[in-house]
Amino acid sequence: MLKMEVIDSKISKGKTLRPAYYRNEDLKKIFGLSNNTIIKYRQTGVIPYTKLGDILLYDSVKIEEIFSTNIGT
Repeated sequence: MLKMEVIDSKISKGKTLRPAYYRNEDLKKIFGLSNNTIIKYRQTGVIPYTKLGDILLYDSVKIEEIFSTNIGT
């Protein structure tokens, strides 16, 4: 529950300055995810992503919706 509150507060703070897309480093900093967790979530379809060359991009609105509704389940 504490982790969910931390993520929720970070989402709330970033609403005005939220980028359109997150990168892997953003997911690690904002949501506390590890590289392995990000890879697992991509491979299993938990988080949607777009690949642009070698860069992986995650729609910030969709990611925030996913984590705000699914953390703790």
